[in-house]
Amino acid sequence: MLDTILDSPLSSWLQLDTDATDHIVISSRIRLARNFDGVLFTNRNDMSSLEKVNSFSRSLLKPLKDVDGHQYSNINLEQLSERDRAILEEKLPYRNLVVSDDASIVIMVNEEDHLRIQSMVSGLRLEVAYERVLKIDKAIEAKYPYAFDERFGYLTACPTNVGTGLRASVMLHL
Repeated sequence: MLDTILDSPLSSWLQLDTDATDHIVISSRIRLARNFDGVLFTNRNDMSSLEKVNSFSRSLLKPLKDVDGHQYSNINLEQLSERDRAILEEKLPYRNLVVSDDASIVIMVNEEDHLRIQSMVSGLRLEVAYERVLKIDKAIEAKYPYAFDERFGYLTACPTNVGTGLRASVMLHL
């Protein structure tokens, strides 16, 4: 599956037809930053914690498939060739990706936060991307609780992400 993602100029989710008026908005993305409860944040570089998060991510493949029907793969970035790693711009230990078969869901593991869960869809469809990422987020949290504070919300490595941990964006053709 990784070869398909790296060698394809466009992911299959981006090739979907959208409304004729979506010629300016190419894609929509929702990203959630999440950290697991009771596990040191990635920036502490504690190998035991990094390995634990990596292990959690490997155990998510079946629960994620159960949620949305897509096949998920775990891609260990340390085992990639130099070329492939350079394409993905990832170089730290215990980093990996969990990717859906159509590459519309990508979960970056042990980045700035334990998880960066991204949902991408073609056109201006933020609601669709949000609904999909929410299903994935709930499935993960059901298995492994997140670091959450009643006052501050989801706890993240960067204060700008504390709260919902949500970022929404669109790619435009200008």
